[in-house]
Amino acid sequence: MESLTKRNFIKSLIKVSLTFLALYIVFRKIDIHEVMSTVKTVDMGWLALALLLFNISKVASVLRIEYLFSEIVLFIHRTENIKLCYVSMFYNLFLPGGIGGDGYKVYYLKKKYKKKTKSLLGAILYDRICGLAALLLLLLTMLGLYHKNLLPPMFEYLSWASVLSIYPIFYVLSWIMFKRFLRALPMASLYSVAVQIAQIICAYCILLGLGVSAQQDIYIILFLVSSILSVVPITLGGVGIREMVFIFASNHFAIEKDIAVAFGLLFFLLTVSSSFIGSFIKMENTNYHEEVWGIRNQ
Repeated sequence: MESLTKRNFIKSLIKVSLTFLALYIVFRKIDIHEVMSTVKTVDMGWLALALLLFNISKVASVLRIEYLFSEIVLFIHRTENIKLCYVSMFYNLFLPGGIGGDGYKVYYLKKKYKKKTKSLLGAILYDRICGLAALLLLLLTMLGLYHKNLLPPMFEYLSWASVLSIYPIFYVLSWIMFKRFLRALPMASLYSVAVQIAQIICAYCILLGLGVSAQQDIYIILFLVSSILSVVPITLGGVGIREMVFIFASNHFAIEKDIAVAFGLLFFLLTVSSSFIGSFIKMENTNYHEEVWGIRNQ
């Protein structure tokens, strides 16, 4: 147990270090005072609507994983599942080691429902993959619609061909690697698209709140690219990665660095605000802090 706690601490330290490194690179290329001034000008009405849409996306993700849990004969009450979602979001941000939110889900469900770790990990991993497939679908669709602003004309047909091929490829991969979840694939995919559409509209509301009226399509496409990169949990909540995408893209596309970074910071603020709800939720019969992290509740 001591070695596990030490490994988690080291992974957390690496993750925090990479976050600060990414932010250091970003802030070297921008005027931080200008960014903060931009953040302060955001329309709070649009920001509140963005916060609502972000949390709607989380509820949709809860509905998605319910279908996957049913395939391993795990039937969890929706209220409990929503609470578990917010607690795991909190752990992803505030206990950012090798065992974060997903680890907590496995720990809690195994302890309460006596399910095998392998089955739980399979459902949670497939849940993530469903979300990634939806992200790719929407990104390629956006590229197909707005390729003239980003890519040469020849890429239009490639984008649409990729859109049409994503789910057939995903089905084949699912059949090979996640056969037990095939029956849940249609509904899980629909909810995955709903999750990402809600987050796209959330991002659009942030842009409106910042007064961005031009090149909105480019900002949204870059938001989707950064969301895909953020799937790899190398920084805290994807912070730094999202901003770096916008910074480097600003060298090639007509977007403003300060607004792009302010957008990334505001999205992260919404994530933190929503995740913090999990700190007030108490899940029954768990000693996760002590058993996994070596932290005793006082």
